[in-house]
Amino acid sequence: MRDSACKGQTEHFFPPHGEQAEAREQREAVARAIVDALGRRAEVVHVPPTLRWLFAVIRHLPRPVFRRLPL
Repeated sequence: MRDSACKGQTEHFFPPHGEQAEAREQREAVARAIVDALGRRAEVVHVPPTLRWLFAVIRHLPRPVFRRLPL
């Protein structure tokens, strides 16, 4: 009885098999980006690269505007 209770509580930590493969690919892409950035001696790495522009916009928002964002 105890094993089934534990499995039910931790079930949400383990994605279905199809999602595991997708998550593994994402982890590998992030790892490759980090290794590439280390080779370039980059201080910041954005994965996916399009996040770079989003963070640039957010960084330049005035503080009162930023505080009103639903982040």
